[in-house]
Amino acid sequence: MTAICAFRDFDDMPEPCWITQLDPCRIVELLYLWDRLVQQCPDPAYPIEYLARHTRVSEQRLHEARRIRNFCAHPHAVTHLPAHRLTKALATTRQALRALTR
Repeated sequence: MTAICAFRDFDDMPEPCWITQLDPCRIVELLYLWDRLVQQCPDPAYPIEYLARHTRVSEQRLHEARRIRNFCAHPHAVTHLPAHRLTKALATTRQALRALTR
């Protein structure tokens, strides 16, 4: 059985300490780059297939970049995120955006 924990307000919510260990500028850059990529897609609800086809970046790498982006956007969804995964997600999104804007 799954327990659901509700917080009366955001002050009661525990702080995800992993996000304080990462460079906030890099987090913001990843959020921004992913948003730019999704804006380029004809169907923003399903960007991965389109991006893989038009950027030659693998679907696997794009899925991982989106997963890391979501962890950064919703830090309470995960308990740990190594810096190298953020670095890899940034490299993937930069490569994809470069390929789309050529």
